[in-house]
Amino acid sequence: MLIVKSLLTEWGLKVALRIRPIFIVLASALGVSAGCSAKPPQSCSEYSSELNKKTYIQKSKNISLQTKKIWRERGGWGGIVADNKGNLIISRSPNGSSIATSSDGGETWVKNLRIDKLSRQASTSGGNLINGGCGIIYYLSPKNKAIYTTTNGGINWSKRRANILLPNGYQENEELIAAMQPGIRLHQGKMKGRLITPARLWGLENNNLPENRKEHTGLALYSDNQGETWTSSAMLDQKGIGESGIAELGDGVLLYNTREHMTAGGRFSAASIDQGITWEAMKRVEIPDGPIGSKYGLMGGLIRLPIKGEDYLIFSNVDSKVISTGTVNSGQSDVRGRENLTLWLSKDGGKSWTCKYSIHKGGSGYSSLASGLYKDQAYIYVLYEGRESNSSNWGVYFSRTSLSAILESKECSDK
Repeated sequence: MLIVKSLLTEWGLKVALRIRPIFIVLASALGVSAGCSAKPPQSCSEYSSELNKKTYIQKSKNISLQTKKIWRERGGWGGIVADNKGNLIISRSPNGSSIATSSDGGETWVKNLRIDKLSRQASTSGGNLINGGCGIIYYLSPKNKAIYTTTNGGINWSKRRANILLPNGYQENEELIAAMQPGIRLHQGKMKGRLITPARLWGLENNNLPENRKEHTGLALYSDNQGETWTSSAMLDQKGIGESGIAELGDGVLLYNTREHMTAGGRFSAASIDQGITWEAMKRVEIPDGPIGSKYGLMGGLIRLPIKGEDYLIFSNVDSKVISTGTVNSGQSDVRGRENLTLWLSKDGGKSWTCKYSIHKGGSGYSSLASGLYKDQAYIYVLYEGRESNSSNWGVYFSRTSLSAILESKECSDK
């Protein structure tokens, strides 16, 4: 019996060793491989290095605003990520599950690629991109209970199972991490290398009906094993919120910035001093949350620029005139007045916002941000929904600009 078992084991091993190369080749051709965690190396300065302020500003000069239309109709809520080699990935989620990639800083694009070509569930919409640094990009898909990884700019993706641990009594929802600023990899502190993404809970009723939005709240999901397990942070102390961004400041403090759905008071922000485990009390911030006067808010992008010893933040949202919302109930969808997508600059980690720079004058919607070096120039990348003035045709647009363009704009209060 032992001899038979040994022979069977040896035979199985030989078959497995013969089949494995065929499987790997097949999976690679289809764009999905199995099991590679793509742990970031300890040093990868060619992908992620901070510059001193003078050098960074110099590299951001002589960059004019450039805009391209990527897709028709609304979408692009899945965000944009970039590295320092000119590689960019944008996600069309939720209006389709395809992505587009660029290897030249956004000058040209390969469109309508798919993250998961093997899954029986064709759609990976409803997830979020996460910039893992060192040229490694993740895509977390709660719907497919999977974490996808690419190390070649989005052309091929590996796939592993992901476990998401939510607070007791709460359930996953189709927009758990959708319509968020992409997640980040932490670069400082005891948990350096941690992946973290903003997330939202739809309350105990777990729905997005207008009457239940007052129960929505936010939190973060973080992973210390390259995306296989995601632990929930403490919940934020504010309800009626969702669609958020997280930035890591130069001293390791995390800044959480979120949309509100219930009042015309503007956005909320909170800080974490323990790398995303808990959050301090939320506070109002002076930057817009949709059109001034809107009770419904609007998703916006948030990033920290890679400037050594400085906390230069960029925020994106619309800069619209006051609209009347007297007939709109709290939590009720209201997209009126969304125009003039604009970037705001803070030089002090979000305490004040002293410059603004218009990107798109026409109708505007959701937006997301990234930054990166390409050909020795420092770019700010913007992905957003837009439509031209006097047009009802929406599209997903990509723009690139720079810190110098913002600093040289006419709308800086600290010149």
